[in-house]
Amino acid sequence: NWEKTKNPFADANHDTVVDQNDVEYARALLNKESNRMWYIGSSGNDYYFNYPAADRSIAVSSEYGLMLAQVLGIYDKVTAGASSIKKLGELRYPGIGTMKDLGTYNKSDYPSFIESLLDSKCTILLGQVTTTVYDLLRNTGKNIDLILLSPSAEIDKNGIDAVTCILTAGILLDAGDKAREYAAYFERMTEYMSGETSGVKSKEYLLIYNPSNPTTCTIHTGGDNGSSKGDAWILSYLPLYTEFKWNGSAANGKSNGVEVETVIDMDPEVIIFSIWNKANDDTSPAEVQKIVDDMAQYFSQTTAYKTGNIYAVNYESYGTYLGIGGLYLLASYIWPDSFDEGKGWELLQEAVDKFTLIDGDVHELGGIIPYKVNTKA
Repeated sequence: NWEKTKNPFADANHDTVVDQNDVEYARALLNKESNRMWYIGSSGNDYYFNYPAADRSIAVSSEYGLMLAQVLGIYDKVTAGASSIKKLGELRYPGIGTMKDLGTYNKSDYPSFIESLLDSKCTILLGQVTTTVYDLLRNTGKNIDLILLSPSAEIDKNGIDAVTCILTAGILLDAGDKAREYAAYFERMTEYMSGETSGVKSKEYLLIYNPSNPTTCTIHTGGDNGSSKGDAWILSYLPLYTEFKWNGSAANGKSNGVEVETVIDMDPEVIIFSIWNKANDDTSPAEVQKIVDDMAQYFSQTTAYKTGNIYAVNYESYGTYLGIGGLYLLASYIWPDSFDEGKGWELLQEAVDKFTLIDGDVHELGGIIPYKVNTKA
C-alpha cells in the first residue's frame, strides 16, 4: 500500500518496491556504509548521491557552493572552484585565491570544466545546479556527484526552498547537525518577524533589480507557478505587497523587464533596489551608498523618492540564506516607529557570526548591510 507521493523515501534502494530490502538498505546508510542515497532535488525529481561524504574533497561551481559549505561547517573541504569565485572577497571566503581554478562554468564550457574537475580529484560539486552537468558526470562512470540542490534562496515551483535544500544537503554531506542549527535559526527568525510585524501596516512596494538607466528596469517578483527570486522570497517575510504580476515574458519566470515609466505610473509607497555584483562584503558602506543614491535618480518622479522611501539590499546577501538575518534591520528603516534599529544591527551581526567566516563589525560590511537611499524631498 506504499504511496510514493506521501512517503517518497520509504523506497530506500529506489527499486520501486518497499520491502525488507529497504530496511537493510537504510540500516546500512545509517551505519555510513558506501551506497547510493536517493534524494529529491530542487527540480522535484529523484537523484542519487554516492554516500558517505567523509574524506571527499569538494569543488564549487559558484558562490552558492561556498555559502552552503560554510553554513554546513565543511568549508575546509573545498579545494577547487570555477573561475568566477576568484573575484570574490577573501574576507568571507578565505583561501579562494589559492583554490584550484577549474575554468568557466557555463553551457559551452561544461565538457572542459568537467575534465578539470576530474583532474582536481574532487568528487563532490556544489553550487549552481543543472541536470546537464549531473548527467555528464554520471556518464563518466566515476563516483563523482553534483548535488542538485539550490542553497541560495531561489524558490522552485515544487516548493523546495533554501531551508529544505540545506537540510537535505546536510544529510548527504554528513553535516546534519549544522543544517538543523540553521533551520532552527531560520524558524526562530521568521517567527520573531511574524510577531513583530503583526500590527504593522502593510506597504505597497516594487523590488527593482540593478537599475542602470533612465528608460528600462527589471522587477523581481513571484511567478504564477509559485517560484520567485531569492530576494523576493526573503522580503515576503515583511508586510510588503505588490500589485505587479509576472507577465510571462521573462525567460526565467521570475523577473520582468519594464519601462521606468511603468514604475512611475504604479507609484508604489516603497521601492527596494536589489543590487548584484556591485560590492564585496568589505566594500566601504559609503561607496555602496553612492552607488544606490545614483540609481535612485532614475526614479526621482516617484512618491517613494520624494518621501525618502527608497531602500537597497545586496542580492549576494538578501537573495541567499543570510538574508533573513538582516530583515529586521531593513524593517527598522521602512517602519522606524515600529522597529528598533539597534536590535536590527544585533540580529544581522548574529547571522554573520553564526553562518559566515567573517570576523568583523557588521557596520563596516558594505556588501551585507541594507541601505536607506538619500533622496531629495
